[in-house]
Amino acid sequence: MRPTRGMALWLFWISAVVLLVGVFLPSSKSMAYFHSPLIALLGLLLGMSTLLCFPKRWRKALSQLFSHGGVILVLLGAVASALWAQRGTVALMEGKTSQEIQVQRGESWGEPISLPATVRLLRFEIETYGPPDRELSLLSWSDSEERWISLETVSAEKGKLLEAAGWRIEVDRSIDMAGGPGESLLVSVGPENQAQQRVLFASQPNHPSAFLAEDLRLLYRIHMDVKAYRSTLRVENGGQEETTLVTEVNRPAYWKGWLIYQESYGQEQEKTWSRLEFVRDPGVAPVFVGYALVAVGGVFTVLKRKEASG
Repeated sequence: MRPTRGMALWLFWISAVVLLVGVFLPSSKSMAYFHSPLIALLGLLLGMSTLLCFPKRWRKALSQLFSHGGVILVLLGAVASALWAQRGTVALMEGKTSQEIQVQRGESWGEPISLPATVRLLRFEIETYGPPDRELSLLSWSDSEERWISLETVSAEKGKLLEAAGWRIEVDRSIDMAGGPGESLLVSVGPENQAQQRVLFASQPNHPSAFLAEDLRLLYRIHMDVKAYRSTLRVENGGQEETTLVTEVNRPAYWKGWLIYQESYGQEQEKTWSRLEFVRDPGVAPVFVGYALVAVGGVFTVLKRKEASG
């Protein structure tokens, strides 16, 4: 049956009603039950309009064919992404493995997604623009400002002395840990002849490194101008190495339909962990092909207008 303008008009009003209802629903239900069918309806409407207006001589409508076909592909890609795209994250420390990625849905976590093989973090590297700056601070809690404020700060170099609020802290030496930025510091706390050694781990102002008194904390902080950070991964299947991948910011690794992004990193005591994002989206390819077809249609439109004006 050949489509008619009346059919296209009815479908248009149906899609408009679906859109209005979807606006007032939560985003998850709106996407699952309304937006995807709406996109499909829009694609169907566009296809019907192409057939209704398509001339007998198809060469005269190349611009229309490519442009409309490209938009339909973009819509189909959007539907495929909404229905079948998978996205999840995993945080790994060096030497640790995982075969699952965690899926976050709003403020809660959904069911984890199983990967086709085990992923092991072999090495995590941070590249900086220069040597990091290390500081040791004595912090005091301020009730009026409701935050930790610095009483005294010194460079965390061997032999440096920090004296404030009746405390004496001397820097003994730094201790290299795996991952570089997780370096720790050995300090002596107390009078010179009765000092006790303590190990401080690099931390942030809202999580000071060591407790001295109820309202006093020590903070060992490392400032780095990070240029790049990357993870070297080994994919293992049945305990055997399958392949080795390297992923870094803006340079994801590809593996069996999955794109692996270097999302972030963090520190837990003396260890550094790497957070990776795994994405598999079957709708990406149709969307990019659709954009290309729309661009080709635009070229044909320009050429057709030049021919008509000539």
